Amino acid sequence: MHRSGRHSNGRLTIVLLAWGIIAAGVCFAQVITATLFGRITDPSGAAVPSVNLTAVNTGTGREFTAISDATGNYSFLNLPPGEYTLKAEKSGFTTNTTHGIVLVVDQKAEVDVSLQVGQVTATVNVNGSAPLVDTSTASVGTIVAAQTVVALPLNLRYYGSLALLSPGTVNDNGGFASNTEGSPFAVTAYSANGNRTSSNNYLIDGVDSRGVHFGGFSL
Repeated sequence: MHRSGRHSNGRLTIVLLAWGIIAAGVCFAQVITATLFGRITDPSGAAVPSVNLTAVNTGTGREFTAISDATGNYSFLNLPPGEYTLKAEKSGFTTNTTHGIVLVVDQKAEVDVSLQVGQVTATVNVNGSAPLVDTSTASVGTIVAAQTVVALPLNLRYYGSLALLSPGTVNDNGGFASNTEGSPFAVTAYSANGNRTSSNNYLIDGVDSRGVHFGGFSL
């Protein structure tokens, strides 16, 4: 009996270790991306289905493909942030190429395309960009560029203070909502758009990194 018990414990340890490796792999595989979507129409405004679309990351040359559905809608999910060129092709229409579409982290950009009747060999070039105001969601966000992070005089390099650069975010000088200065990783606690500091949430590479008691950073 004693020998059998030890054998079972060893198997349990191996199983737990395996689950730990799988969980670690999932965490490291998470990537912050953007979404590009829109609708394809003809000169009359009618939807054009079965259009072949190619989104090319101009920085890396990587290509992503999609096909518009029966209502003319298309979408590219999980695109790495960067600048893109969008090409739309269908027999009976000229090829439409839209340049200069810049996507940032977690952006959902809508870019509609109008196809002109003609030969596929003819190309219509459009200089476009993702809209500054996203009407498809109520979410708002601010991107802090790498140069800003390097150049700003952050106290002890506590990056949590950078959140105060976002519109609607103000310093919370303690009080009932937080009763703390954030966490060891941020000397500043802040309130976003009138919410309590304890209502803040933090994600690092998609992983929840929020202190459950006071709402500050937690690694």
